[in-house]
Amino acid sequence: MTSVMRVVESLRLYMLIWSLPYSLKWADALGDAALPAIAAHALLILFSLANFDAAVLEEGQHPRLALVRDRMRFSVPMVGTFRVVCAGTLLVLIVALLVAEPWLGALAGATFGLIALLGGGVTGPARAWRLRHAEAIWPLAALIMPAALVRLHADDAAGAGGSGSSALASGVLGGVTLGVYVLLCVIRDEQADRGLGLRTTATSLGRGRSLALLFVWLCAGVMLGAWGTGAGMWSWRVGGVLSVGAMGTLWLVSARIDGYAVGLWWATSAGAAFLL
Repeated sequence: MTSVMRVVESLRLYMLIWSLPYSLKWADALGDAALPAIAAHALLILFSLANFDAAVLEEGQHPRLALVRDRMRFSVPMVGTFRVVCAGTLLVLIVALLVAEPWLGALAGATFGLIALLGGGVTGPARAWRLRHAEAIWPLAALIMPAALVRLHADDAAGAGGSGSSALASGVLGGVTLGVYVLLCVIRDEQADRGLGLRTTATSLGRGRSLALLFVWLCAGVMLGAWGTGAGMWSWRVGGVLSVGAMGTLWLVSARIDGYAVGLWWATSAGAAFLL
């Protein structure tokens, strides 16, 4: 494994496809606070993952919700150092946001505190719930709720209403694609998670019902892509990429090739995000 790929895996940089393409659409609505807000959003996502990964790796477990479930691809010292770097940088950005846009600074600070407070791994009965409903909680916290708040803020900013609508629509779409990714990861890891006593959607529902839920999520993504095209929010290419990716993903999970399904959906989500 090359050193570059080890860095990308350890720092989870590939997860930024669920941050930068969407948060950049907030720029017009947020005005002077846009740059620190976009940077803070990206770092909050990376910090939450680094915080979780560091705890899980210290327990000797494989990382969760990663493209590849293999702890040998991760550098424990690198993850720990990156967690500290993210935390320090976030503190600076939170102060900057408190000055530029107090409500954004307060929101970023509260989110940072919550992530740090809930840090920990997955070993032990008290932590078995950690990934429960993750396919709904992560998209809400990472994209849908921030986009909704930006939309509300844009309503109060003269001339920013159009950008707020675009931010909300793309945020919901990104949330759905992230939800599918998380659900695919827990389906892939079902047997391992069941052995550890973790309560995830896949271990609770079983494979059959989890695949039915996945089908619903994929349909929602495809329909949102088509709706956005009709509403003039984005190019028809977004819906096309999502449709093709959804069909390929369903075929792979039906054939129990879950690892490749996770990779294919990540590539699909990346393509849709950068075509917005």
